[in-house]
Amino acid sequence: MNPALRQAWSAVIQADDYDRHMAAVGQAEANAGLIRQMVRGARLPAGANVLLPGAGTGQMFDYITPESLGNLSLTFTDIREAFLGRLIARLGRLKYTRYRAVVDDVERTHLGRGFDAVALVLVLEHVEWRKALDQMTALDPAWLLIIIQEDPVARHGAAPPRLPAGSLAILSEAARPVLVPRDILISWLDERGYALKSRSRRQVLDGKIMHGLVFHHKPNRRRVMNETPQQYTQRILSYTEGQDGFKVQQSTGKKLAALIRRKTKKQLTRRPAPGKWSIAEILAHLADTEIVVGWRLRQILSTNGTPIQAYDQNSWASAFDYAHRDAKRSLETFRFLRDVNVALLKSVPKELWENYGMHQERGKETVGHVVRMIAGHDLNHLRQVEALAKGA
Repeated sequence: MNPALRQAWSAVIQADDYDRHMAAVGQAEANAGLIRQMVRGARLPAGANVLLPGAGTGQMFDYITPESLGNLSLTFTDIREAFLGRLIARLGRLKYTRYRAVVDDVERTHLGRGFDAVALVLVLEHVEWRKALDQMTALDPAWLLIIIQEDPVARHGAAPPRLPAGSLAILSEAARPVLVPRDILISWLDERGYALKSRSRRQVLDGKIMHGLVFHHKPNRRRVMNETPQQYTQRILSYTEGQDGFKVQQSTGKKLAALIRRKTKKQLTRRPAPGKWSIAEILAHLADTEIVVGWRLRQILSTNGTPIQAYDQNSWASAFDYAHRDAKRSLETFRFLRDVNVALLKSVPKELWENYGMHQERGKETVGHVVRMIAGHDLNHLRQVEALAKGA
């Protein structure tokens, strides 16, 4: 990112000025309409994980209801924590619940894989767009939803373009965004295995045009299906930012019970897509994971520095027939084992939480770290169950 632009977005531009400008030129409403159309075109399943880098204050969500997006799980990022604070307040007023907000840099992301789609809305003009897209395609999403801006060709005698006011004036002075050539962008992504599937456009004030471009990975594109252990750790821990992991663990069972109450067997065993787990399979996984966690905690607490063996959750799902496990029995098992493990952690001296094990893939993990990892694991699967329950 141009240093002047980075400084502008990191410290100079104020959220109020940003919101006023986007409303005045109609870009927020136009982008909202494009995103709704693009999400429908991509046919993302309920509960799909969508990343929105450079989300800013989220003005366009004033024009988007959670239902119109199909109850997606949204991850918002920005380099400016104050903008994310404004976004969180906005989403709260609009009754959004299935989201998280993380400080992150689209050019140097610390997020891991696991996203079904990445939506970049008027972001590429403000960064080194090739570098940003290298980072985003490395996350291996199936879909890229991109909105870029086209300015009108200057005509003799035409009115001068509207200039941003207040703190946004810096964008017309020292920190000018650079528009992304649409054809070059399409060609660049095609070379990297993302084919353009659809395009749409909306005009706003001053003759500017918002272009919505939907890309999907090509069938023969070599996709990396697994995260590295480090990327997995980063992603799971990011779910717990600002929360007490131990308290999260103690609330999970009750939340799961509320989500599946009055659900039929058919609803609990319905898979959202081939290769994706049903609610019943997720609950079976959680119950078995709690057995693993209980063993690991006891090993670490009793033998500091003990080796910790990894395991393949998909092999367990196949070997132990998760698809046909009784969902409510799995939940009962999970809640019982979770209560036992929580009681254990409460009973030991706090200094023992500094004991660690050496995970076969992830390296050194203290008891405190394990607690946070399990909380993030809970939140990840709670989001999936919530989405499936709403779509049932």
